[in-house]
Amino acid sequence: MIREAFDSLPLWLSLPVTAAAGLVLGVVYFRLIGVGVRLVVDSDRPVVAVAIGVGRFVVLAGALLLISLCGALALGTATAGLLTGRFITLRRMKEADAWNHH
Repeated sequence: MIREAFDSLPLWLSLPVTAAAGLVLGVVYFRLIGVGVRLVVDSDRPVVAVAIGVGRFVVLAGALLLISLCGALALGTATAGLLTGRFITLRRMKEADAWNHH
């Protein structure tokens, strides 16, 4: 069902959609890593940090599983978006850290 719906979309539309989905997943996933680290370091709520970590992983795995049902090309573009989201998030964190130290 998912594959048929995805295949009915033109390629010029389906690839940007999966790349954008991967980008959103990447930004959210890697920002939540930062939230989890801050919870472990700055608070006494490590259970919340573990819950965020497990939830983060489950959402990512589920989303990638659904995207994989659309085919290898969709999974590849989503993965490229995910890695771009990682890059953006890490760059922003580095810039924020540099800004705080000056």
